[in-house]
Amino acid sequence: MRLLIYSALILGWLLSGTGCGRQEPQILGEWSLDDLTGVIDRDEEISIDPHDSIDGGGSLYIIASKKRSVRLFEIGDLDIEDAAITFTASLKSRSVGGWVYLEMWVGTQDNREIFSRGEDTAISRSHDWATAQTVFLVENDLKVARIRLNVVTEGGGHVWVDDVKVTVGPLPKS
Repeated sequence: MRLLIYSALILGWLLSGTGCGRQEPQILGEWSLDDLTGVIDRDEEISIDPHDSIDGGGSLYIIASKKRSVRLFEIGDLDIEDAAITFTASLKSRSVGGWVYLEMWVGTQDNREIFSRGEDTAISRSHDWATAQTVFLVENDLKVARIRLNVVTEGGGHVWVDDVKVTVGPLPKS
């Protein structure tokens, strides 16, 4: 009986990935956007909509009069290498005259800046809540020191942003 219990525990451990060297993604930052705490860009076009939200607590509301990039958050004091950084958020739009997508600027320890845009999960015109993301692969001796998170609207219109999350995990197997 004891052998059966130990066998079941070892099998569960192996199936969970722990014994296979796989790492679960770690959360670097998470913002519900129920208020403006931590949001970098603040002007007359940016506010909180307490009534429209993916999680029921409010969302960032942008009335873009033209093409713009809204700086959401920055994460610093990092030392990331050989990893995949994923920036996800929920987006909604109304009457947008272009694409709306996530943009992540990665600052390296040697003071370079490289960006990743989530154009493949972009929304446009009038679109209900959708999950958008962009991924940056940190490889080839690159070391990430900081991350800037933006939402870009390529034309005027109304945009909602909710549930922003940044994770770091292992590089995908090639």
